[in-house]
Amino acid sequence: MNLVTSGGTGSGAVTYSPVNGTASNCAVNGATLTATSAGTCLVTATKASDGDYSLASSLPTSVTFSEAVQSPLALTSLTGTYGTPLTLTSAGGSGTGAVSYSVAAGTASNCQVSASSPHVLTAASAGTCLVSATKASDGFYSATASALVSVRLYQAAQSALSLSSTSGTYGSSLSLAVSGGSGTGTSPSPLVMVLRSRASSVDRSWRRDLLAPVWSRPPKRRRRSSDP
Repeated sequence: MNLVTSGGTGSGAVTYSPVNGTASNCAVNGATLTATSAGTCLVTATKASDGDYSLASSLPTSVTFSEAVQSPLALTSLTGTYGTPLTLTSAGGSGTGAVSYSVAAGTASNCQVSASSPHVLTAASAGTCLVSATKASDGFYSATASALVSVRLYQAAQSALSLSSTSGTYGSSLSLAVSGGSGTGTSPSPLVMVLRSRASSVDRSWRRDLLAPVWSRPPKRRRRSSDP
């Protein structure tokens, strides 16, 4: 920062004397003031005597170094899978300030971010959560925040699904059942298969519930040589 004075009289040279305020390592080289952090330096200007006018000094004046603006900050963790906590990450920003995250509901329910690092995003359903990152001030750079971004949590794959009704009796209805799978998704109405021919085969007939009439494909009739 270049220092400038006003006032004084005569041709005496102006010099500057800095003292640390809230900034660190305030120093002057000629008329340039530097510091190693944001904050204030207390500077006194002195105008030397020139033979006509005696030496004069200003009062100590507070000179402020503002925090610099950080480079843009962006959220980089944009997709995940329901049921698996998503570790949030960001890129950009400046300085050593800590990064935190805030979340708002999107189409997913109960979106939450853990308060401590590593920060993870969770939700009670698949869908989207709206997330922004904030990088704190560190004394050199002011705090900055990213845009609010939609993070998508895709549906998770179900566990293996298998048919558990694997045997029945000829002439009796067999209710079909499954085991495995995940979530609260429903299967179609109970399927009932009816054994029509030999015990080793199953006619392709079914009904959607136990009280409805059974639809059955009639067995094929063999054509005899005497038939027209």
